Amino acid sequence: MANTICAYCRNIIFRDQTALMKQQRNFCNHKCKDAYYSKRKVIKEPNTHCVQCGNPIWRKPSQVAKYTKHFCCKECHVLYQQKDQVAIKCDECGKIFYRKKSRAKRGPTGLAFCSHTCVWIYGHRQFKKHHFDSANYRRPVAYCQLCGWNEVEQLLSIHWLDGSSTNKDDSNILVVCPICREKIKAGLLPQYQDRG
Repeated sequence: MANTICAYCRNIIFRDQTALMKQQRNFCNHKCKDAYYSKRKVIKEPNTHCVQCGNPIWRKPSQVAKYTKHFCCKECHVLYQQKDQVAIKCDECGKIFYRKKSRAKRGPTGLAFCSHTCVWIYGHRQFKKHHFDSANYRRPVAYCQLCGWNEVEQLLSIHWLDGSSTNKDDSNILVVCPICREKIKAGLLPQYQDRG
């Protein structure tokens, strides 16, 4: 054991010889360490301002030269981005989302979606509606007949046991979820493979 002096409060402290060799500065506790480094912290003068709220902020000189818009926090950045955007309601889930004015025009269908998931669910539902309603066909059940999954009815699909969608007999139809459909395709459920 060797004695040394705390770099902040100047009290004598005892430390192991190997610990003294590893560290340049020694402190008697974490409070002294935090106080020492907070006292030495250099407060930099603001060199630009936040574009959204106008608060003065400091940025690296290279960033000031490279970028014209600076923000003090993430919230100001989001608010600034939303200023140039318009609110649109998703035609699938009803969620409000924002888009740039240049991209606010709806697609050729006249619909707008907040995510690829909503696009997929809408398209899948339209396909099933067209495919099954045109044949006056309804799913016999609203859950997966293999595992019982029923969270999103639009994701359930029909598996034709004989491989032919023209045979609408109930013994030929199996309602399955996406996971069970992939298991059937992979051959993990051989009893439900196409018989045709």
